Amino acid sequence: MTYLRRERDNYPVVQWEDRNKTKQKEWAIERLKFYVKLSGSNVSDIRKKWNRTLDHRLVASLAIVSRYHALPDYITNHCNLDQRKDIVLTKTVLRLADGNKDTILKIIKEGIESQELCQVQNPPRYRGICFTAGYTMMKAFEAGMEQESFCYNCSEKVISKY
Repeated sequence: MTYLRRERDNYPVVQWEDRNKTKQKEWAIERLKFYVKLSGSNVSDIRKKWNRTLDHRLVASLAIVSRYHALPDYITNHCNLDQRKDIVLTKTVLRLADGNKDTILKIIKEGIESQELCQVQNPPRYRGICFTAGYTMMKAFEAGMEQESFCYNCSEKVISKY
């Protein structure tokens, strides 16, 4: 068996040990499996679309959690108004995302046009686009949870009750 050596100084590269944390290794293997499956899926796959960039993931995650009326305080604190847990404001996404305003608005508008995001009527004093997850996004999220997916903190399989 040959040993791996670092290119710059010929130092040996050894196998990373979990140090009694086998969950990290299992999680990494499952993430790899997810990404390989995702990259091989059809272009029109909703999960592939919403995992395209970090900004896509952020918008989708905010929308899904808001559909459960469960946006956490560290998210709603970005809103100066009534800090609602059931809707996502464009202003909140802009503060959290890496992309510029035009890119974020394009992501949100494409989601609304495809009905994966559901634009809601703005509450009083709210400006900009307010949205939550649409039916198709929630069904795709449930389907993803029902497949063999692992949660981040444990090695037990997660099964959606919804």
